[in-house]
Amino acid sequence: MINFCSILITYLHFRQAVIAQGVDRDSFVFKGYCQPYFAIYGLVVIICMIGVQGYTVFLPGNWSVTDFLFAYLMIFIDFGLFILWKVIKKTKYKGKFDRDITSGLDEVDTHEKYLAQLESINGLKEIGTARRWLSWLVPTA
Repeated sequence: MINFCSILITYLHFRQAVIAQGVDRDSFVFKGYCQPYFAIYGLVVIICMIGVQGYTVFLPGNWSVTDFLFAYLMIFIDFGLFILWKVIKKTKYKGKFDRDITSGLDEVDTHEKYLAQLESINGLKEIGTARRWLSWLVPTA
């Protein structure tokens, strides 16, 4: 859950940078529906779930150091590793205007064109069941 929380925070920061730098979301191949609302909702739900995952340890008479550490130790480890990385590598938080959201786009565009070419040659039948389901579930047009 902590990993997904990190993904959602990263997406929200990316979205901030896209808006601040004036990038048109319609230029993206894939767009999430109802964003940023689903991301915010997911973040709130996950933070709540992380907070209550070991709630029984706080009930009267149920305190156990072992149960507390089992439920919550990873949160402290993750924050500790994050702070340690920031201190050792001396990285700074970048504002929404300073975030690089364009590096590597040429490679991604080349790969997407290659995949589109394969799909046009082979058709959706030849690219596998998972890809067919994905294209049905999330239409790109």
